Amino acid sequence: MSAPRTRFGAAASGISWAVFAAIGLRIPGPAFAQHEVIGAGDVLKIEVFGEADLSGTFSVREDGKVKINWVEPIAVAGKNVESAQEEIRRYLDEKYVINPKVSVSIAEYKSRTVSMMGEVTKPGLYRLETNSTLLSVLLEAGGPTGRAADEIVVLRPKDASSQDYDTRSASLQRLLSRASPEDNLSLLAGDIVYISSAGDTKGRESAETVYVLGAVKNSGSFAYRKGYTALDAVIDAGGVTKYASPNGTKIFRGRGEKRETISIRLGDVMTKGDRSKNVELKAGDYVIVPQRFL
Repeated sequence: MSAPRTRFGAAASGISWAVFAAIGLRIPGPAFAQHEVIGAGDVLKIEVFGEADLSGTFSVREDGKVKINWVEPIAVAGKNVESAQEEIRRYLDEKYVINPKVSVSIAEYKSRTVSMMGEVTKPGLYRLETNSTLLSVLLEAGGPTGRAADEIVVLRPKDASSQDYDTRSASLQRLLSRASPEDNLSLLAGDIVYISSAGDTKGRESAETVYVLGAVKNSGSFAYRKGYTALDAVIDAGGVTKYASPNGTKIFRGRGEKRETISIRLGDVMTKGDRSKNVELKAGDYVIVPQRFL
């Protein structure tokens, strides 16, 4: 990949990133609606009215459960606030308190991250703040490289199981020039944003690269080679994490109207040795391993 740049010449028209930062972070983006879910590390404020010893702030553990003082851990990861509140109320009603009145809110969202991948200066995970938009997070990631294509793709899990994704596209040039506010999408936790390579003048991918994202130990880009498979790429990424759901793995290939989504039961390939379910990759592919909630 080429050396990162801090300007995108054609689209930015010479305007510096500092100027974009000054004007872009205040632009509210249009909603790309979905309820955000609670994740490990988040801090919940739980109030059980009339029960001071069951009220306070509590962190969601790595196993997806919250421990409220002396109460047995309750599973809340993968639920939105309303569902978590009802789960806690039901659990307390069954075992501890008759007809409890429970209020749950988010005190701190530590699981709120978005992945910025592809042709950005500093790819990786970024914490989301209130009203984070595509432009604000792109700026935090150092902006696009000089080899960035115009199309930006946002992948969003359709539900808490993260087994399937909605996709939305935006134009990098319109985003940077503010020509179309609709391109400045509002981002939510779990979103994956990627900008592919523009390719050279002959239309080939200029970077012989594949990207591995999601519940792997080392998300990032990896050199493509002939015969390179989805399993090879995941192994190069350090393997899956203990919270991965490899049978929900997706491969995103191509751009625009030519984009296709390939589903692969990578877990069967890994645990059962079923190589027939492996998929040979092409340069520019994105392999996404979803996370499961316990």
